[in-house]
Amino acid sequence: MLEQDFENPRLWEEEKPFLKDFFVPYSVYDSTFHERPLRGEAAPLDPCCASCREPGDRVTLCVYIEDESWRDAWNSILANADKVEEALSAKLRAVNERNLKQHFEENLPGMRQWQKHWDFILSQVGADPETLLSRMFKLTGVSIVRSDPEGEWVVGFEFQTGWDMDHGLEILMWGHKVLTSAGMLELTSTGRSPIMGAKVNQKYELDPGDYVLS
Repeated sequence: MLEQDFENPRLWEEEKPFLKDFFVPYSVYDSTFHERPLRGEAAPLDPCCASCREPGDRVTLCVYIEDESWRDAWNSILANADKVEEALSAKLRAVNERNLKQHFEENLPGMRQWQKHWDFILSQVGADPETLLSRMFKLTGVSIVRSDPEGEWVVGFEFQTGWDMDHGLEILMWGHKVLTSAGMLELTSTGRSPIMGAKVNQKYELDPGDYVLS
């Protein structure tokens, strides 16, 4: 079993290989917007996420080992960037559609202030589905982890998202296959098997294009 030190991750920045134009200018569920009227000023956003308001060309890499055995996984991402981006984008669309459905069915009806906030966001970013998608997620990190006892390298792509500024989003991939999604770092930073965690998640969330684990 490969020793991974989850208490002391190695962190550094690399050039972002894709999704460079994705960023999060507004938070849908900001905790204060419902307490104050909108008077034309920018919709409120959690200040701790100010760096997500603009696109960026750098991403934080995170690994939990001292040697370079993780590098093949990163090189595979770079060599197959188009395939990885396509798979990630499909998963992001599915996540976005679920959140939109919940927003329209459960949150907006009868909530005048939430509707005003949502209308303001749409007035700024537009209602085109692909444009809206690119303004709800920003790729901020890539976590490369050995999933023991399976002995497989898996990758968590970490996103800040306007749907959940507190917990973010992690999309777990095995090679070019999307396995599942969870909160940021929930599957890759705990020391437990990410693949086993993905199997559990797939019982509750399985989107078209996800690779089904047996």
